[in-house]
Order: sequence, then C-alpha cells, then structure tokens
Amino acid sequence: MKLKMSAILLVTFLITLAMLFSPTNQAGAVNLVTLNVVGLYSETAAGSVSYRVGTGDWTVVKVGDKIPNNAEILVPVDRDWVELSPSNNSNAVYEIIGSEKGKVLKKVANLLKQKSRIVSFPKGGDKIDPKFANKVVVKEYLGRQVYQTKTDREDIKYGAILEAAGIQRKKGGIYGQINETRKVILETLYGMDYLVSV
Repeated sequence: MKLKMSAILLVTFLITLAMLFSPTNQAGAVNLVTLNVVGLYSETAAGSVSYRVGTGDWTVVKVGDKIPNNAEILVPVDRDWVELSPSNNSNAVYEIIGSEKGKVLKKVANLLKQKSRIVSFPKGGDKIDPKFANKVVVKEYLGRQVYQTKTDREDIKYGAILEAAGIQRKKGGIYGQINETRKVILETLYGMDYLVSV
C-alpha cells in the first residue's frame, strides 16, 4: 500500500514538473511581456508611429505606452523611429527605424526574438558606481534630441549616459543643450527622475 501511494505521489510530482516547464506554459509567460515605449521620434504630418492588435484600429504611439505582445507596430516615415523596452527587462531595448523603401511593419512577438541593445542604469543606495559619477542616464525621450558638449554631438537615446557637467538645473528640472521643443526624462545617481522640457 505504501509503495502504491509513493508511486502515485511520484507520478503527480513528475506531471507537475512537466507542466511547469512545458513549452506551452513558457509561451504563456512570454505572452505576458509587453513593450514599453521609451523613445519616440515621429513625423505627425506625414504619418505617425502606430500599433494595432489583430485587424483592429491603429493607435498612435505615445511615450509611456505599453504595447501588447500580440500587436504589430508600423513606422510609416523613413526619418522616424521608436525605442521599446520589454516589461520584464528595463536594461534591454529594441529599436524600429523607418525606411526609405517604404513603411516598416514589425510584429512584437518577432521583435522580442531578436537581439536587443543592452543599457545600464545606476543602482540606488549610498555607494556610487564610478561609471555613473557626475552623469545622468536617459530613461525616456520624445522627439529628436541632440546632446551637445564642447567637443561632440550625439542623438539622445534610451540608456544614454550623459555628462552632468553639460546639464544645468533650472526650475526644479535638469536643462541642457537639447534641441527642439521636446522632453526627456533623466535619471540621476540617486534614482531621481527629472523631466526636461526646452
């Protein structure tokens, strides 16, 4: 009787393990991942970066949107781009760039299978990582932003590490030499968020 009971418990345990590690269950977990819109440059006059689920209506993308795993994303203008970070890993970022050849259409599920760019952010706490000393990190941006120092110019992208010396505090925010009337959220060493609007 004890042997029969042990066999039943063993079989039940093995079935439970099989269910936990089955491809179906893992696929279900992947489907829970959404993409957060963390960077956007979009020409609204010529068409906007948009997404839709199935055959539904297209929704214009905004910074901060959460795009579901079963959606597709449209970049209709060659100069436009969108940066997306998966909800389960803020250190990963995917970029979809417009093309001169025509509209770019990407399924989120396929995008998540591609290799992402990896970025890093300062960790909270008393100990300062030397990598982030006197620097700020871009967490979100809207519009094409150009960060300019005395010797260099660069497009601001998600996860960009910028010299704090090139940025000035003003009216409770951080302002730097950033072109266009757009906005950027920067993270300081201590994890504080600042909205930049120039």
